[in-house]
Amino acid sequence: MVILEGKHLTLSYAEDPVIKDASISIKSGEIVSIIGPNGSGKSTLLKSLCRLMKPRKGQTLLFGKDIWREPTKEVAKKVAILPQVKHLRADITVRQLVGFGRYPHMRFSHSLEKKDEEIIEEAICTVRLEALRDRFVGHLSGGEQQRAWIAMALAQVPEILLLDEPTTFLDISHQLEIMETIRRLNRERNMTILMVLHDVNQAVRFSDRICAIKDGEIVAFTNSDEMITKERIRELFGIEGRIYRDHENDCPFFIPTHSIERNSC
Repeated sequence: MVILEGKHLTLSYAEDPVIKDASISIKSGEIVSIIGPNGSGKSTLLKSLCRLMKPRKGQTLLFGKDIWREPTKEVAKKVAILPQVKHLRADITVRQLVGFGRYPHMRFSHSLEKKDEEIIEEAICTVRLEALRDRFVGHLSGGEQQRAWIAMALAQVPEILLLDEPTTFLDISHQLEIMETIRRLNRERNMTILMVLHDVNQAVRFSDRICAIKDGEIVAFTNSDEMITKERIRELFGIEGRIYRDHENDCPFFIPTHSIERNSC
């Protein structure tokens, strides 16, 4: 069942379009990653699918309804977005941050009820930060901060979670920790995940389907196993490499060998 869909989207910040006539559909319970070179429009497409950017042309549908005609609070109850750049005061604790996720559900009193408190605590435990719930977010490691932000999104109790480059600036250990958390949410809660990733191998290992974008156009949208070919990597990123099989995780992985542009000079 398709629950989030972009139809013939054209998106722009000025005159020239960043995304051109793009169509993408996300099914319930799947993990989809968007990949492509820098400046290809990955984050822009993600913004349009969670109502942060209105398309010049086309339509975004959430559960079959035009997302721009739905009340903001109703959209926030179904879709949570974790942006790449986040701003936060230095004196906010993990628990306070996660509590912000309850705002779409709060009544006119704007005070947390017992049910809200229980959901906040569950979100903190889900990302395994219970020992750090009273710690200032600014005092956490990069991986711990990212898990705290994911917990805030979980406190919205969304059906769809959108993440913009969730592993950026993290070391390899924390990257794996975040990706395993995302997959666990998908498997245990049947949460639909759409994310922008730079690492092609992470996308293949942790996604059901991958959407590849270049120069503002979707050039491929297919099952993860079928995405990595030498031809496609060459077309997307301008690099050559070797493809091997990761038998433990039952997926291919790509090792770059050289840049086509550099090699041709």
